[in-house]
Amino acid sequence: TDYKTGAADDHHADQLRLYSLIWSRDAEHNPHSLPTRRLTLSYPTHDVEIAPLDDRALDALALITADAIEAAEVALAERPPPAYPQPDICGFCGVRQLCDDYWMARPNPTDGPSHGSEWFDFEGTVVEQKGSRSWLLATTDQPVLLLRTPSEAVPFGIGDHLRLLSLRREEDDEASLPVAVLTSASEVFSLTEVG
Repeated sequence: TDYKTGAADDHHADQLRLYSLIWSRDAEHNPHSLPTRRLTLSYPTHDVEIAPLDDRALDALALITADAIEAAEVALAERPPPAYPQPDICGFCGVRQLCDDYWMARPNPTDGPSHGSEWFDFEGTVVEQKGSRSWLLATTDQPVLLLRTPSEAVPFGIGDHLRLLSLRREEDDEASLPVAVLTSASEVFSLTEVG
């Protein structure tokens, strides 16, 4: 029995079958290779019975699992490791400012009237200062974002190419461009040419 505290998920049955495989091959705790006769997913509101695997199905699962482990080990040995950007996950990554794949995979967060999340990351070049605490940033030749800073002392200047993490969106009906605010939660990284 596998006790689950969350909602049912199709992967839970696969997980339980894998436990069954491990039990069948565990010479220390199951020295007589006793088969698994019953598999149960126990959720807070109900139980789900899963059909146990026969010997042939367990052997097939063992081969599939061995192949998956080998592929994972090969991927872990790659240097630099491959990136697989996913919007729901990358925002929690502590090194996303270094990941070119993340920045290439991101949609432009300034497109469209409805921006969704209040917080976003942005990559662009500072092209003009609009006031003591306002800057225009561009992704190509045209400004696409008005950046407001909490003070006049900023760690960047005109011409700097930046990766900005955790900017806060600000609604401003008088601004012709989307507006972002650099907050105490934001981070500024200046990109430099290498070589």
